Amino acid sequence: MMYCCSNKIKLKPYPEGIMVFLHKFSDNNHTIMASPLAQTYSRITAWIRIRSGLEGNVSQKNTLKIAMIFLQCSAAACIVVIISGIVLSMWYEPSSRPIIDNNGNMQALAFAHTLIIGAHGDTLALSGEAFTVPLSKDRKPMFFDSAMASHSTVVCNHNGIPVRLHAAAASTEIELTNRHPTGAWLRAIHLWAVHLFMLSLIAGVIAMIIKSSWRAPNEVLWFCIIGLMGVAALSAWTGSLLPWTVFSAVSAQIVGGFIRDYLPIIGNECSQLFLQGNDISEHTLPRVYSLHSIILPVIMVMLWWYVHILYKRLHGTLLFGSQTWSRIIAVLPLIIMILAYSISPIRVGPSFIPADTSLPITALADTKPSWYFLPFFSLLNNVPADAAMLILLTIFGCTVCLPAFDKRLPSWLLYAITIATILIFVWLGINGLMQ
Repeated sequence: MMYCCSNKIKLKPYPEGIMVFLHKFSDNNHTIMASPLAQTYSRITAWIRIRSGLEGNVSQKNTLKIAMIFLQCSAAACIVVIISGIVLSMWYEPSSRPIIDNNGNMQALAFAHTLIIGAHGDTLALSGEAFTVPLSKDRKPMFFDSAMASHSTVVCNHNGIPVRLHAAAASTEIELTNRHPTGAWLRAIHLWAVHLFMLSLIAGVIAMIIKSSWRAPNEVLWFCIIGLMGVAALSAWTGSLLPWTVFSAVSAQIVGGFIRDYLPIIGNECSQLFLQGNDISEHTLPRVYSLHSIILPVIMVMLWWYVHILYKRLHGTLLFGSQTWSRIIAVLPLIIMILAYSISPIRVGPSFIPADTSLPITALADTKPSWYFLPFFSLLNNVPADAAMLILLTIFGCTVCLPAFDKRLPSWLLYAITIATILIFVWLGINGLMQ
């Protein structure tokens, strides 16, 4: 009986000539079968697997240390944003329907002085508190008392016509900010967390650009962080629309028009999906709320998780497991709560009156976005719309495709262009603030 695994049986090697023939046949056969398309596909898949950390050794050269500290701060602020946003959503009603009682539409009053009524000195409203009264058919406030009229200011549009109070503004400005004992503080926490989130994220991207951290093997990591910054900016913008003020309505109208007119191929479909028409309507606010509270946070959490995994694969250390991360997660929320208690970032003024869609809505002179949108605001105010959109798309495309310019342009030229772009954006932001 013959045993295949017997040590006594020795396989004879092929003659040297046959081995050479088989080697040549294998090479020739491989060359014939591998088409240019297959070779390109193999190179692309190999590049993706290496840049995703699935293959290759852990990179010993880590140029992301400074950028990662900023990103850790941004992630901690993002956690505060999401938690505070969930709490605030319990009082928010995403509807632009007018508030109506038995006497008709309701009107918002802003009290400039404390109002005390009655023989016992009962306090009806404090200074800075908002109140609601019925609005007559000819849009005149129906005051309860003459003392109320002397202590309050009627909220009107830019033409002096009183505006109707809708559910979104009532739930935000009346119910939450003025009547809830900690509502204004909760809103301030959310707004301060958004500011620190955007500041840390922008600082992290700038640090990556200056340190050339977008080079190999960090190209996919760079794409994820740029995508994260885009999602964060879109989330911050949709959040600014939720109070549905004059600024919110004008901003939604402008951005929706730009998407429809200038976004290639899918612009009209995206505008219809966002506005459900060519202009803002009662359907716009629920769509913005769904985008801000559900879709964008889920995408943001997924991107953060993938950045964490990718950083571990490429550099062998945990992004969200270091001592630096532990200190930040312990200290940053406390800083945000102290800032919210001492300095309220809730903005007031004529640009934050409720958006009454039954009246024409136009932008006011003092209507300005948050600081991280000021460069784009300045660009749109000083450059024709077509040229502004072309500049923005070019800058965005070059930023995303920055790794593609590596080794195609001299390092000093690439570095000079990136620094010049950063300085131009800073100048545009200052110019937008001064306008």
